[in-house]
Amino acid sequence: MGRMSARYVGRAVGMPSQWVYDLWHKMGLVVKDKFGDWVLTDAGRQIGGKMTTGSRLSVPSFDFSVIEKLMIDFYNKTHK
Repeated sequence: MGRMSARYVGRAVGMPSQWVYDLWHKMGLVVKDKFGDWVLTDAGRQIGGKMTTGSRLSVPSFDFSVIEKLMIDFYNKTHK
């Protein structure tokens, strides 16, 4: 499926983009900058995250096959 932002990951997993951002934040992959925009952390970059330029702003994006597995593993570990 390729590289996806939180909006498209959310669509793929049936959750709102804010839920995806909240999970990525708990995973340590993104933080909000001083302007309130989501940006990658070093941990996010280490797993291949990139800032993708959209129509108005740059947003974090990940390869879907990588982030989907990490999200499932993290969610399962924290919701036992």
